Parts: sequence; C-alpha cells; structure tokens
Amino acid sequence: MNAIYKPIQSSTPIRGYVIIFWTSSRDEVTTRSRTNSGGIWSPNHFVPLVKYDENLNVLDDNQTPEKTTTKNNQTSLIRTPDFSSTRDVRKRFNSSTELSSSFQQLLTNSKSLDAERKHRERIEENEQQRNERLARDQLHKRIMRATENDQQRNERLADQRHRSAQNRLNENEQRRSIRLASTRERWKESQENKDEEQKLRRVRSISMRRRQKIIAKKQQTESNRFHWPSAIPNQLKERCLQDFIKQMSMNTLR
Repeated sequence: MNAIYKPIQSSTPIRGYVIIFWTSSRDEVTTRSRTNSGGIWSPNHFVPLVKYDENLNVLDDNQTPEKTTTKNNQTSLIRTPDFSSTRDVRKRFNSSTELSSSFQQLLTNSKSLDAERKHRERIEENEQQRNERLARDQLHKRIMRATENDQQRNERLADQRHRSAQNRLNENEQRRSIRLASTRERWKESQENKDEEQKLRRVRSISMRRRQKIIAKKQQTESNRFHWPSAIPNQLKERCLQDFIKQMSMNTLR
C-alpha cells in the first residue's frame, strides 16, 4: 500500500500504447511533487499503467506560451496567448453564419423561381384556364375570410389598404390608367354577377310558387274525391226518439 508505484517498462509501439484512467500524473513521485497537492497521495489515484515515450511528453503546466524576440540587439521573451480554442469557436460561428446566409439565399432563389413559374403559367394559359384560376382564387379567399376572426380581418384590411396606398404612390400614369380600367372591369363583372344572381333568385322564387300552387291544387282535388256524410240534426234525433217511445208504450203494445 505504501510502496512507491513505478510504471512498468514496456515495448508497446508508440501508436499502440494502452493507458487506463488517464490523468496528467504519471507516478507517485510526480504526484507528490505537484503544486497544491500537499504531498498527499493514496493508491486510489489514477496513474498510467504503461510508461510511454518521453518524446510524447506534453506540458501539463498552465503556462502562457512564450517566444523569443530581439529588440535593441537584446534578446527578450514575450508571452503570446494561445487562441486555439477560440479559433474553433470562430470556425463554428463562421460555418453557422455561412450556412444561414446560404439558406436565406436558397429561400430567396426558390421564391423568385416560383414567382417566375407562376408568371409564365399565367402568360401561357388560355381564357378557360384563366377563369378557372380566378374562380379557385376567389373560392380560397372566400374560405379564408369566412374562417378568420375580427382581429385577423382588421389586420388583413389594414395591410390591404397599406399596400394599395403604396402601389398608388409608386405607379405612373400608364399604370394608373391600367389600374382604373381593371377596377372598372371588376366592378362591371361584379354587377353582372350580382344581376345574374338576382335573376336566378327570381326564377327560383317563381318556380317555387308554381310548385306550391300545383301541390295545393292536387291536395284540393284529392279531398274533393271523398264525400263524407254530414252530421244528423238534433231535431231529427229527438223526433226519432219520440216515435220510438210512442211505439214502445203500453197502449201501443196492447
């Protein structure tokens, strides 16, 4: 227990050496002589079991690296800090920054390509495809408006007014004319759709009234087919009763 421990001599190759429970201490003597150890050592301290080559020694002292420089023909030592760990952090930071910028660039390129594709599809589509696309867009917007709450509706209207104001400020005379013509065209289409809807509503109402009249007339015809007898008057009932009593009297029966 109290004997000084010495690592065994081994001919293990440099690249194949085995160290169990590796620490910076190599034997008992070194451990006792370390700073702030107080000379206290027990067999439970972890030490290497195989002595490695002295050429592989690494400085364990937490000392600042130094280099030699010449100033005024005099050699002096200057401490140089070690930034090895910071370099790794900088590499990771640069890698993450480059990755983020690359992702943003890919996202921007994807949005640009998608916008170009939609623009090309709109140019190549015919009148029927255009009407179908507009109908799908209107249906989608109608569904979104039906499911939104008051706050979302107010935000959408505010954003729409802001974009409209910005577009009006940035447009020239030609774009303004195109916008006004498009607005008039949309208003005309909406009025035509409204008139068509009202016309269809009137046609449905007239058709419904006609069906109701036909059904009422049919029910009246069915009821007239059967003639139920009317109720017997009370006077007739009383007269019949008096005749019966008279016929059943004792004078008549004699």
